[in-house]
Amino acid sequence: MPIKFSKSVVKIDRNTKKQTIEHDYMKSKPLKDLLEFFNKTDNAPKKRQKVKNELVRRTKEGLANIVFKWYNDINTFVTIMWQDGVEKSKSSHG
Repeated sequence: MPIKFSKSVVKIDRNTKKQTIEHDYMKSKPLKDLLEFFNKTDNAPKKRQKVKNELVRRTKEGLANIVFKWYNDINTFVTIMWQDGVEKSKSSHG
């Protein structure tokens, strides 16, 4: 089942009284709207993660080229240190 961006809406035609349901799926949203939503800080974490998953999916398929950056310097430093340690240990054993 596709992931929804917002709730489904029931629209009623006034002439025929026929009901149609419109779904707002994540995959049908333009990239600009998803990026604007993701960059806002006051959004719910669950929905923000859903948007991030969609952006990653589009990047893997080649539909977008998005790079997520770390904003915490300590985490970035620890990650780089860990990767350097792994590379040094591989070269010393080789």
